[in-house]
Amino acid sequence: MDMRALRYFVSVADNRSFSKAALQLRIGQPALSRSVKQLEQDLGARLFDRSRNGIEMTRSGRLLRRRAKDILDQFSQIQHEVRSQVDVVAGNATVGVPAAAGQLLVPALLAYLADRHPGIRIRTIEGISAENHDRLLSQTVHVCLLYDPLPHRDLQLTPVAVEDMHLVARREMLSLLGDPCALSELENLPLILPSSPNSRRLLVEKAFKDQNLVLNVQAEVDSFVVTRTLLMAGKGYSLTTLSSIADLPEDSPLSYAQLDPDKISWVLSMAIRTANLRNPVLQAVSDALVTVTRRLIESGAWQGARVPR
Repeated sequence: MDMRALRYFVSVADNRSFSKAALQLRIGQPALSRSVKQLEQDLGARLFDRSRNGIEMTRSGRLLRRRAKDILDQFSQIQHEVRSQVDVVAGNATVGVPAAAGQLLVPALLAYLADRHPGIRIRTIEGISAENHDRLLSQTVHVCLLYDPLPHRDLQLTPVAVEDMHLVARREMLSLLGDPCALSELENLPLILPSSPNSRRLLVEKAFKDQNLVLNVQAEVDSFVVTRTLLMAGKGYSLTTLSSIADLPEDSPLSYAQLDPDKISWVLSMAIRTANLRNPVLQAVSDALVTVTRRLIESGAWQGARVPR
């Protein structure tokens, strides 16, 4: 007796007809009759009474139908559970993230993985793109997010977001400028920027150089937390993304102004070593980063960012 024989028997019992059951199962009626007859021989009991008016289950047939349905339901559940275990992706991964964008991405990434891949555990390392790029090549991190990365033969780069820079300062200081404001209005402002080779610093320097403007760096600060502290104290202005101030309360003394028509933008890319593309854990994490980033942007939770074209 096997699962197929039980399934055939239940179909005949439910339809009360060999011909209807054969059509439902898409098999020949002779083969179905042989299967039921063999089942009766295996059990040593007659399962159907046959007459000119059709078939009726015997007492043994009614008992078997009840038990067979339970067995088939249990077998179906076992199949589902076993097959789902085959598809489970489990393991550890280290993810490198920029500090500001990480505030938005990491909580969303953890929630997504907990729902879709509960067997994956990630460790996050915060750092600027230059540092995370080196960590990725040295395999200290497995997947990371990089701003404006250069092509590399060992890396696969997938653009996930485009972020615009904004001028951030205390509200009363920004009120002295236009909104939006041109880059030329920033030439004499005391700016608080990270030091080179920070990607943001290099991007701002290039934008000023392209317009033959003088960059007045009041202080070089690599920590965005310290930068915010200085901005709140009114020590200057900074060119940064809105993700760096996303967690500030509505009554914060800080605000921002758009740059127009001189937009400064950078591209955030998901980076993974090509040698790791077939690793199911790392592939799941990289796919999750792409999905989570798009959701944050499309939902409006990530202000100042847009999906790359």
